Amino acid sequence: MQSFFKTAIITGIPFGLVMGIFFATFTHSSMLLTIFTTLFASILFGLSMAKISTLPQLQQPITPLLQPNEQILKVSPANHFVGLIAMGGWLFLTNQRLIFQAHRLMQQPYQLSTPITEITQIRSGITTLMHLAIRTRHHQNQRFVVGQRHAWSKAIQMQIAENAHENL
Repeated sequence: MQSFFKTAIITGIPFGLVMGIFFATFTHSSMLLTIFTTLFASILFGLSMAKISTLPQLQQPITPLLQPNEQILKVSPANHFVGLIAMGGWLFLTNQRLIFQAHRLMQQPYQLSTPITEITQIRSGITTLMHLAIRTRHHQNQRFVVGQRHAWSKAIQMQIAENAHENL
């Protein structure tokens, strides 16, 4: 229940601020109406986002098909940016790959699979609190938003080092 209200507050307040600025700037309503509309929109949006985040389709990851001898080492909910669009789903680190699997609410099934041996650079972003970026040998950049980005970065680096050591 605490997580529900935390999600409602974290999503509702920023939305309310943006809506308040919008209403104050572009409408010629009274200040009282602007404040009431902003509060109503904030509460409604925050509670809606909190409710959506509790849907069973978002709570359980779809486990990707694994290769022989492949083991999942780390899993977290994440967003993957494809251009300007953020897809919600789950990020998996295995002993062989970094995998992003879109959650069940996506209209199209989507999976990104990057072999650990192809990852050349890992960055924890400065622009957002949970930004993680990887670069591959083929100069492809993949961006994720994931909690505990430093732990993810360290785990990926450790797996890269372990795979490099095994391939000697």
